[in-house]
Amino acid sequence: RVHGGKKSKKKILWKERMEREYDYVILGAGNSAGYAAREFVNKGITPNSVAIIGEEAVAPYERPALSKGYLLGKAKLPGFHTCAAEGSTHDAEWYKTNNIDLFLSTQITQADVKTKTLTATNGDVFKAKKALVIATGCRPIVLSRSPGHDLDGICYLRNLSDGEKLLEKIGSAKSCVMIGGGYIGMECSAALISRGVAVTMVFPETHMMARLFTPALAEFYENEFKEKGVKFVKGLVSSEFVGENGRVTGCKLSNGEVIPGDIVCIGVGAIPNSSLFDNQLENAPRPPGGIKVDSMFETSEKGVYAIGDVCGFPLLKYNRIERTEHVTHARLSAKHVVNVLTGNPSEYNYLPHFYSRVFDRSWKFWGDAVGDVHIIGDFKPVLIALWVKDGKIMGSFMESGSDDDNNVIKSFANDQPSVDVSKLSSAKNLDDIKAALVV
Repeated sequence: RVHGGKKSKKKILWKERMEREYDYVILGAGNSAGYAAREFVNKGITPNSVAIIGEEAVAPYERPALSKGYLLGKAKLPGFHTCAAEGSTHDAEWYKTNNIDLFLSTQITQADVKTKTLTATNGDVFKAKKALVIATGCRPIVLSRSPGHDLDGICYLRNLSDGEKLLEKIGSAKSCVMIGGGYIGMECSAALISRGVAVTMVFPETHMMARLFTPALAEFYENEFKEKGVKFVKGLVSSEFVGENGRVTGCKLSNGEVIPGDIVCIGVGAIPNSSLFDNQLENAPRPPGGIKVDSMFETSEKGVYAIGDVCGFPLLKYNRIERTEHVTHARLSAKHVVNVLTGNPSEYNYLPHFYSRVFDRSWKFWGDAVGDVHIIGDFKPVLIALWVKDGKIMGSFMESGSDDDNNVIKSFANDQPSVDVSKLSSAKNLDDIKAALVV
């Protein structure tokens, strides 16, 4: 059954409070929930034993598609519902067919982890008999203290509604100020400039994607962006949004300069949606923050689990607590927790993975970005970067690699082989890197 959503227009003047019980209740209807649903179906769940509750009006979808395809006009629903990235698209009808109760446009305002119950704004109560799974993800950091923050034309990108708003603004905009130089900044800027909107990127760091890229690595991509027409303002932050007649016309920077823009798009990070469970569940220390879980995603309360962006989990490979805002972890953690809940418990042994696509470029990273960075290649189109610490490869990066080459690069980060740094320094390609490994 599917409840709520965009097609739900029935006006209810009065209703009796409903109390619903399920074996498993998943709070949040994003990437993790969609992949957990498929895993439950693959395990052969009994009808109506799983409920998914989400605030959005549509069934779970692949969020990366918003910046990588939707803004470019190359992706539309139902084409990127989960689990499209793995070959199957599940719209609301799929949940009905597979006996999963999907509650859309439903906001939960109260939670009791001791009883594993959730209460919605309309008074309906959902109780999990076996396990409550928190998959609430993150929300964007909103610059609500900046003067002019509520002007029309200021946009964020986290969900479909944000994407629809931004896409509408793009139609009439000639220029955009992009605040932030990370994932959202890079991918949105690439999408907007590709659609004929002039873009100026503003960020406080010395180079884009500073959490991963070194200055030398970033330079390759910045040059590509400049060739496409993107302008950069580095080392500064926005202090105020300016406008006329309630509509944004630009952004005032910390040095007093005003950058004009018909729209301002903001991507300065995200915070976990965990406040509903404050003072009920233990949080991971900051950084990374989020709801603290063990290696099977169980929280400090037995029978309550957290997956995806919202949780701080043990990164066993590097012996630390991590909170990862990436779709790979969202998918894998969802599959893992369902295995745990259905009698196949094991520890989650995750290899960090990030990827992005901008213009005709596509890069992938695995592992830990620690140590000295060695760059191999000329970006025409292939480029490889390796993070080496104490003579071992800790992290690996590849631009424009084939599937086979990417698998080799991934194995470097996973296996952490020793490498002859002197040979690596003169390497020109992947074969030279292989020859530099110490067997």
